[in-house]
Amino acid sequence: MRILEIACGLGGLFLLPIIYPILLLLNSKGSFKSVAPSMGGFFLNLIRGRAHSSTPFERRLETRSDGVQIGRGGLSSANPSKIDKVRNFLTVDVECWFHAYNIGEKFPRNTWHLQETQLLQTMDRLLLLLQAHDTKATFFVLGWVADHFPEVVRMIAAEGHEIGTHGYHHELITRMTPQEFETDLLRSLEAINRNTSQEVLGHRASNFTVVKDTLWALEILAKNGIRYDSSIFPIARKRYGIPTYPYRYPHTLRMPDGRALIELPLSTTKLGSKLLPVAGGGYFRLYPYNITEAYIEKTNQRGMPAMVYLHPWELDADQARFFLGPAKTFQHYVNLESTERKLDRLLEHFSFGSIKQGLPPVRDLIRESVVSLSEIYDDSEAVLPNLRWMRGKRSRETLKEAELNALVDS
Repeated sequence: MRILEIACGLGGLFLLPIIYPILLLLNSKGSFKSVAPSMGGFFLNLIRGRAHSSTPFERRLETRSDGVQIGRGGLSSANPSKIDKVRNFLTVDVECWFHAYNIGEKFPRNTWHLQETQLLQTMDRLLLLLQAHDTKATFFVLGWVADHFPEVVRMIAAEGHEIGTHGYHHELITRMTPQEFETDLLRSLEAINRNTSQEVLGHRASNFTVVKDTLWALEILAKNGIRYDSSIFPIARKRYGIPTYPYRYPHTLRMPDGRALIELPLSTTKLGSKLLPVAGGGYFRLYPYNITEAYIEKTNQRGMPAMVYLHPWELDADQARFFLGPAKTFQHYVNLESTERKLDRLLEHFSFGSIKQGLPPVRDLIRESVVSLSEIYDDSEAVLPNLRWMRGKRSRETLKEAELNALVDS
């Protein structure tokens, strides 16, 4: 059976564009043998028409009186040593399955309220898992969700997690004018503030669509009191990403009007001259667990935090299935049943917290890594050589202590 799994893994690697995980693992640690069985298991179960077999996570689930199962491994019982490790950022984009880009075109806004969703159940399950691991996270809540499921915002706040905004309608910024974006942002803040007294400090754009042509959105965020953004993917993708973006870790963006905004890019790993996405969403589900673990370990060894993100609908393996075309169907549904198991293992092995919790430990990085947004606005090919110093070196500007405190301290 082991040979069959490896064979299926090899076949899958040739049939689907998933060579990234292999390259990532070889670039960090581990061996091909640790990847092939994992991918092989996926394709073998795909052939069999059933989910993955039982895992250690599943075999040690604890069932509450109401039937909800949660993992048992808290900080003290699972891995006490992680208390001394780098605190990574754990983030959740709170949206329903019909808000996802790959499936959203089938469900226009005027039908959203008619769709069945397991949002409350998956949020309850996720919050219980975080509680079991004594871990806080940042939840970027969609304004539409706050209006239609206000109890979700209250649940998050009651557990002591941080609440940020994910916009209102989950519209791509690339499809909005600056005026439309600001209206959408303010509407989302109003919806969230109706259900919590917690100040909203952070923002994440729908589909990471703060790109070269929408950098103006960052100025609007800073203007409206947002202290940090986590929307920029320094990679090349059709829908999102800024491949020439000069920095991969937490840093400060200096706005043309003098305001400052902290930017927390999504996680990437370097392979030669290329940056590859890792540790979030579909990449988290698609890659074998070893890939994400190796990346975070390598990042933490450099003293840097990883940015992990997921969506509540990714914990719902029983959600309705639709054919979206071969690529989109694969991207949206692949390994949904693995999300919770992988997250449980990450929470056992690494230290995680909300962005608000994680900013003070990297305040020196934020102070010394200041990027001028005006330079990024300029032609990327012309300005990039002038930004080489940002790749692991100290910037030409440092934040003054008062300004740093205003951004980092609550």
